[in-house]
This record gives sequence, C-alpha cells and structure tokens, in this order.
Amino acid sequence: MNTLKAHLKSLNFATQLGAVNDLLNCYSGVNTNNTSQIKTKISFLGTRLVEVNGYKGPVSLDFLAKRILGASNQRCKADDLTPAERIAGVEIVRKLKNLYKITDPQINYSNFLTRFLNWIREFSFIPYTTRFYLSECAEGYFRGFGETKFIQQFGKGPNGKMDQHPASDGAFGPPYRIMAKEDRIRALLVRV
Repeated sequence: MNTLKAHLKSLNFATQLGAVNDLLNCYSGVNTNNTSQIKTKISFLGTRLVEVNGYKGPVSLDFLAKRILGASNQRCKADDLTPAERIAGVEIVRKLKNLYKITDPQINYSNFLTRFLNWIREFSFIPYTTRFYLSECAEGYFRGFGETKFIQQFGKGPNGKMDQHPASDGAFGPPYRIMAKEDRIRALLVRV
C-alpha cells in the first residue's frame, strides 16, 4: 500500500487537477460500507492532518493547500486552464476550506499545549498563512481569465467593459484577470 504523501508527490497538481479532485471527492460522501473515506485529525504538535482510506499515513492539510496554491498560481499566469480544470480547481479549494473548518473544533477540544502549538504555527509569526491564501486567492485563480480568453469564451461586455459583463464576477491582478462566475464556467462544460 502506497503512502498518501508519496502518492500526492507523484501527482503534478498543475496538470492533474481531476485526479486530485477525485481523491478528495470521497470526503463528502461515503463508500459502499457507509464509512467515511477521509479522516481528519490533529497531531500533538498542532498540525492538521488528513488520512485517506487505501493509503498509509496522514498528510498535512497545509501540504495539500500549498500544492494547490502553487498549481493555481502557475496555471493562472499561463491562462491555459480548460473549463473542466477550472471547475475541478474550484471544487478542490472548497473541499480544502471545508477540511480546515472540520479541524477547527478538533483543535478547540485539544489540550492547551496542542492549541498553543497550532496557534504558533498558524497565526503568530506569519501574518498571511496558507489557509489565508487558500481562502482569498486560490478560487479566484481558477476562475480568472485573461481578457482575450474571457472575450473568446464569453464575448464582449456592454460598452466593451469586462467588469460589467454578465459572466464577470470582478477582476484582479497582476496579471490582469477577469473572474468568471462559476455557473458560466459550468455552462462551458455543457457546450463542449
């Protein structure tokens, strides 16, 4: 049986978003035995850990989040995501955010030392943690289109302004990206 960390290291997150999404799909549902396939726990040192049935050993939730942040940033700059990859990326980010929420009460019910070590790890030295960037940036990176690609996929907006386009959900940059609404990206999947 492979270790989870070795399996995740073997995946190229930038090009295999579907495989990562499939791996994380089992957290929201149950398998045929009616048992959860992903388990979360907190280490004594305050690290948020994820275990997946079928793989040996846990992996840090921050490790997963950092890999997704790197892939989202790389692919956003390249502006070459397919609609299916965009949706997979958005779903992965939401699943990871949910895993952070699931582990919050586990930390609250841990002993003082574990809570303190978690606080040091996540909040004291670095003002912008992996969780912050996951919440604030990653989903936008997957939903962000370059202006040319946005026009190619959705057409021009009223008066040529992209921020007023019905498919637009705002913009960010650098590099300048127009965020498409998720339902509009899903509609591209149906068209293809």
